Amino acid sequence: MALTLKLLGIGLAVGAGIGYYLLVDRPAATRRRSETPALELAYREHQSEGLVILGIDSAEQDILKEAQAFADEFNVTYPLLWDTTDEVLEAYGVLGLPTSVFLVAKGRVQRVYVGGMSEVKIHAFIGEIIE
Repeated sequence: MALTLKLLGIGLAVGAGIGYYLLVDRPAATRRRSETPALELAYREHQSEGLVILGIDSAEQDILKEAQAFADEFNVTYPLLWDTTDEVLEAYGVLGLPTSVFLVAKGRVQRVYVGGMSEVKIHAFIGEIIE
């Protein structure tokens, strides 16, 4: 599945890669604030192996300024995308936030997890998609 989303104004095609982790959530959510350091660490550790982490904010539910402030506050280095049409929510059947979608090569869904995750779960689930 190929989706085109806005990366702070720049188009980015999602579809082919080693492993993708999509986090769909509101930037100011407390649970996301607690998960972000673990996501940053995993991204830095596994980026060279082909891991792509994309933080996706819903245009329908979020405010762009909040998302940008969140990225600045936490020095987020993985891409944060603005889903202007909620295409990701619809494509992956996202019904609640946060939802984490773990994809393997060519966009095949490996796992969908609804709810906040511990650092242990984040690393375990990422391990599944980069093997």
